[in-house]
Amino acid sequence: MGVCTEVLVVTKKCKMCGTTKSIENFYTTRISSKGKQYYMSSCKNCESERAKTRNKIYGRAEHLKRRYGITDADIIYILRDQSWSCAICGLHFFMFNLKVCVDHDHNTGKVRGILCSHCNYGLGHFRDNPQYLSNATEYIKFWNESC
Repeated sequence: MGVCTEVLVVTKKCKMCGTTKSIENFYTTRISSKGKQYYMSSCKNCESERAKTRNKIYGRAEHLKRRYGITDADIIYILRDQSWSCAICGLHFFMFNLKVCVDHDHNTGKVRGILCSHCNYGLGHFRDNPQYLSNATEYIKFWNESC
C-alpha cells in the first residue's frame, strides 16, 4: 500500500492581470470567526504596483492638502521666497540634495516655512520650545569656548 504524497494546491485568478496563481500569491484581508480566510481579488504583485502608482500620484499631494492645507504649488512659492534654501540653516535644497520638510506650528497648524530634515527634526526634538533652543545655544557656546 502506497502513501499518497499529493498536495492540494488552491488557486485563484487575479482580477487585475488575469493570471491564475497559487493562493499564497494573494494577501489575506481577514479571517472570519469561523476560521475562513478571505483573499484580495488581485495578486500581491498587482497590489504592490497599484500601491506604488497611487502613492506617486496621490500620496504627497493628498498628504499636503490634508495635513497642512497647502498644495505643491504653495511649496514652490514658499521655496522661491526662501531662495530654495532651508529657512534655518540656509543650505540650498538642490545643491545638497536635502529632503524638503514643511515646518508648521503644532498648536495652530499654520505653515511657517520649509526646512531641511535636519533642522525640522531639531525643532521637533526641542518641542518648538524657544527656551530649550536658547539653553542648547548656551550649552554649545560654553563647550566651544572651554575646549
